[in-house]
Amino acid sequence: MFVRRDLSDRVPTPEGEMHYVKQGSGYPLVMLHPLGTSTWAWHSVIDSLSQHYTCYAFDMLGHGESDKPSRHFNIPDYANALDHACQILNIHRGHYVGNSVGAILAAEMAASFPQSAFLEKCENWDEWDKPAPPFQLLGDTWYVGTCGISALLVIGGGEHILIDSGVEDAAPLILANIRALGIDPRDVGYLLMSHEHFDHVGAHAALVEATGAEVIASPIAAQVLSSGEASADDPQADIHPAMTPVNVDRIVSDGEVLNLGGKEFTAHLTPGHTPGAMSWTWNACSLPWQPPVCRRVAYVDSLSPVSADDYRFTDHPAVVADFRRSIAKVATLPCDLLATPHPSSSGMLDRMKEGGLLDGAACADYAKAIEKRLNDRLAEEAE
Repeated sequence: MFVRRDLSDRVPTPEGEMHYVKQGSGYPLVMLHPLGTSTWAWHSVIDSLSQHYTCYAFDMLGHGESDKPSRHFNIPDYANALDHACQILNIHRGHYVGNSVGAILAAEMAASFPQSAFLEKCENWDEWDKPAPPFQLLGDTWYVGTCGISALLVIGGGEHILIDSGVEDAAPLILANIRALGIDPRDVGYLLMSHEHFDHVGAHAALVEATGAEVIASPIAAQVLSSGEASADDPQADIHPAMTPVNVDRIVSDGEVLNLGGKEFTAHLTPGHTPGAMSWTWNACSLPWQPPVCRRVAYVDSLSPVSADDYRFTDHPAVVADFRRSIAKVATLPCDLLATPHPSSSGMLDRMKEGGLLDGAACADYAKAIEKRLNDRLAEEAE
């Protein structure tokens, strides 16, 4: 056992209570033991380390004095439980050290740790050009956007994929986030989009100049990107400023599967919010040192029924029909993790605070919420 314990206690997680030992003072150091052992694994070094750090040695669930989980646990499960424990203990920054399986868990935690930094810096419906730290959404998929506007980077084999670019002023912020992940922006080979508004594709031209990426868009969005002017059929055409034009290299159709950077992306045309709006699905797979797991990510367009003040959706039945078809499509998308161009549209920050983004019902729930917004807007116009 330990020679000295400043504190030995238990902390609740969704899967049971975790036992931990806290010792020393200074910057947090989270210590993770090998499989089949306990906090005892650190007894020979914790005294010396605690002279420089506040050491937190945890018994993983099913080990030592921690509760035994009621189901089979893998590394992401252990990481999720540990993240809950760290949040309760106010460990929002720190070093992670581990041995054997503890080292794998430490790497998993280090990869997801910036989520806490994002939550500390950003708020719901935050500014579109407010810098945000990048963080891992799932496996090889990373958030590299601002606090208020999403941009996703998917790590490919040699060439990487960026979805959305944000407002023009966000270009240097996104490039800095990509570099912060140790990636040269010139290795970004493809630039995709959600919908053709300046707050989501306004930095396309600047990012193409910095990366040389191939621009991929829907047929209608390609016209907007090439001209820099909003489509006349856009419900918000009169309120969106012009953008710097950018050449579109490839036009995709609904349901088309693209092989980009060794990964398959499926394009889904989801018009409504704009005529050329798109959503994307792909497999986000674990990183090389993690257990081999792939889950489906759905990057779903805003689909919000927003318009210029003098626009009435009831006067445009074809647009309403587009909305309803897109909503029905989104409800059935393969969707283990949902992300949206405005993070708060799908409650991303709240979901992160409440325990994570994995939710197989997220796309269906999002579609239901958008359908209600559309129906409410139509009812309001009918009054």
